[in-house]
Amino acid sequence: MPTKILIIGAHGQLARNTTRVFLRDTDAKLTLHLRRATRLKNPDPSRVTIVEGDVLDRSALEVAGAVYKRTCLWVDTSKWLDRVPALIETWYAGQESGTAPGEMLSGAFSPSGKLPATFERRWEDNAVYRSYYPVRDNNVIYSEGIFVGYRHFDQSGRKPLFPFGYGLSYTKFKLGSLAVTPDTLAGDGPVTVAFDVTNVGRREGAEVVQVYVGDRHAPVPRPPKELKGFVKVTLKPGESKRAQVTLNRRAFSYYDVVAKQWTAAPGEFDILVGASSQQIDLRGHVQLRGN
Repeated sequence: MPTKILIIGAHGQLARNTTRVFLRDTDAKLTLHLRRATRLKNPDPSRVTIVEGDVLDRSALEVAGAVYKRTCLWVDTSKWLDRVPALIETWYAGQESGTAPGEMLSGAFSPSGKLPATFERRWEDNAVYRSYYPVRDNNVIYSEGIFVGYRHFDQSGRKPLFPFGYGLSYTKFKLGSLAVTPDTLAGDGPVTVAFDVTNVGRREGAEVVQVYVGDRHAPVPRPPKELKGFVKVTLKPGESKRAQVTLNRRAFSYYDVVAKQWTAAPGEFDILVGASSQQIDLRGHVQLRGN
């Protein structure tokens, strides 16, 4: 039986590129059926359907969700996120914007992208909610300081909708065997953060592992952690690789506005390794001595 897929929001070149990808995937035996969103009254759940158009009305989405149990809502921004089990964010994909989603949806390629920003659940959760729109004098006060993006969510304890560094794959990965060497830094470095990455799923894929540093002793306000490095590792099913990220003294520093220079406060720093800012799998420490 043909795979049941509904693609909503594809139009123009995007739809044509996606169609080309599905047509070349002869093993999947996919049947394409193109309809306008306004004509989506009796969709065929045995077909792959690409709904064209920038505007999708509520009735079309409700019909799609009822008939297609595996519905992927394909839009730039969505008000229907709680009604669908999957979302693809394509950003500014350019003229090949239909090829990449087509290859992912057909299973020809496993997604490995990670979010470069944090998506809040509500506007009220944003770091600039109370200061972005001036109350008086048309002046905006940057009261959030360094606590923006994932730094704000870590500091406030609010849970984002999608955290910084987040991204799904068709396979699964496991991190282990963290080693931080040396465990004491006296000069400028380097400090090597090494760990194992294992593909514990059933297909090839890539994981972007992120290394954060936490400074809990600085004399100035600091976020719980900051991204200081990352590495992308491609693995076959069952394969493991040893990966590493190198940090220098700058990775442990803050900008001293009085001294007008980057400064590292001696003490113990947290080394945090994970798949996103909200998914930390490995924890270590490094001791920083004075200059």
